[in-house]
Amino acid sequence: MREEKTYDWMLDVLSDLRLFSKANGFDRLASELEDVSLTAAAEISARAGAVPVRQSNRLT
Repeated sequence: MREEKTYDWMLDVLSDLRLFSKANGFDRLASELEDVSLTAAAEISARAGAVPVRQSNRLT
């Protein structure tokens, strides 16, 4: 499994929050969430090869 697949859920959650914020008039928050999404994607790409350890559905 590729590292990016492990973290897809994070990007999905950020995207959902951004879309909800935009649809409900929280334009500044939507903009911030877009920046956070880009930062998350960059960090995920930078970690290629490092797989998180899972314990009881919690990352450690």
